[in-house]
Amino acid sequence: MNLEFILAALGLALLDSLNPATIATMMVLLPLVRKKWHASLFIVGTFVVYTVAGIAIYTGLDRLLRDVLSSWLERFTTQVGISLLVIGLGCLVYGAVTTLRLFRRIRANEPLPDVVGTLVRTVNPYSIIVLSVSSTFLDLPTALPLFGFVAILSGAGFEIIVSLIAFVCYGVVYIAPMAMVYGLYIYFHGDARYVRFERSFRHLLNVSSVYLIPVFLFLLGGWLVFNGIGRLGVDM
Repeated sequence: MNLEFILAALGLALLDSLNPATIATMMVLLPLVRKKWHASLFIVGTFVVYTVAGIAIYTGLDRLLRDVLSSWLERFTTQVGISLLVIGLGCLVYGAVTTLRLFRRIRANEPLPDVVGTLVRTVNPYSIIVLSVSSTFLDLPTALPLFGFVAILSGAGFEIIVSLIAFVCYGVVYIAPMAMVYGLYIYFHGDARYVRFERSFRHLLNVSSVYLIPVFLFLLGGWLVFNGIGRLGVDM
């Protein structure tokens, strides 16, 4: 393992670690956890999923899984299309109901619903692990530095054990910014200035969620309906 490879791998890992979506998710998650250590599960889950995904891409296992998934989707294309259509319509209806409720609250000058408070009651270790797995998988298609790392590792010709260690090291660097955010959260948690910041941040999250949830539901519902109709072979 030469210096050129180490520098290239480290550069790609550092670039990959500066993922604004993942860091933002960590920052949003911190005020929602009931116990501080629960937030560390998001870091651990992200590390495990990202490392395993990198190894799967490196060994070609991802291609096998894609082939199996494609075969399954082709075999049950009608059922999948109907399912997507039903779920999409459900999202659109729920989005419309949520929007109407929001307009009624605004007209009546009623306080906005406590979305963050509801989330705090539902956030638990299991939901955090699910969030870490799902968010990491959603990030993978745009993880260009990871694909670059796989490419240079494939060309290096290392033994499999060395390659596995390299992926573990890559994963450690990837989660470093999240670990730093978590460390700062632990360090400043009892500080009066941090408490004021956390209250303001939670209020901002609550207001943003109230207005963005209907938008998200409409976008998701429209996308699911469009894909469901496409799988059913209906021309639009």
